[in-house]
Amino acid sequence: MRLYYVAQERAISIMNNEMDIMNQLCQEWKVDQSQIIPTATRFFNDSKKLKDDTKKFEQKILNLQMKFVLKSESEKGLFFAKSD
Repeated sequence: MRLYYVAQERAISIMNNEMDIMNQLCQEWKVDQSQIIPTATRFFNDSKKLKDDTKKFEQKILNLQMKFVLKSESEKGLFFAKSD
């Protein structure tokens, strides 16, 4: 009987902890409990898209910098730029 009591207490503790997490997310994200999963999915997908967009824009910036350097070199003489 003692084992059952300990397991029940632990299960209640885990459920309370999960409910606390759910309530915190609802408050932080300002959504209803039913919207937690769709909101988390949207955040995850948006984060991935932002990473992809950042890579594309970094490449575009590098390409534009190279065009500027090559154009400046041909028009004004030698041009150096330090880049990370």
